[in-house]
Amino acid sequence: MIYLTTTQRAESQKRQESVMEMIVSVTDLQTQAEQFLALVKSSEEPVIITQEGRASGVLLDYEYYRGLLATLEEMAAPEARAKIRRAKEESAQGKTIPHEEVMQQYEGILKGRES
Repeated sequence: MIYLTTTQRAESQKRQESVMEMIVSVTDLQTQAEQFLALVKSSEEPVIITQEGRASGVLLDYEYYRGLLATLEEMAAPEARAKIRRAKEESAQGKTIPHEEVMQQYEGILKGRES
């Protein structure tokens, strides 16, 4: 199980917030659909679609969408929910692993796959 410290979670949140959201009106999407499809495919970032000035939909790259569905399905499994709950409890108790150690473990896993 990989745990992030409070600082690492804050840094992750900052990175997520720093991503510039692409927002487009439904009218612009209708006239430039091909360009926006190319954009979501190349950037893997969603495009928020507005209608009458309000967010009404999201345009996603298909593979990104499939990945989201797979992640949601995985997280909905009872075993996954139990692991997430346990990880949150352990994190709240200060039972975390330093980032450097996590990266070493991750690199070890990757090297094992290459063999």
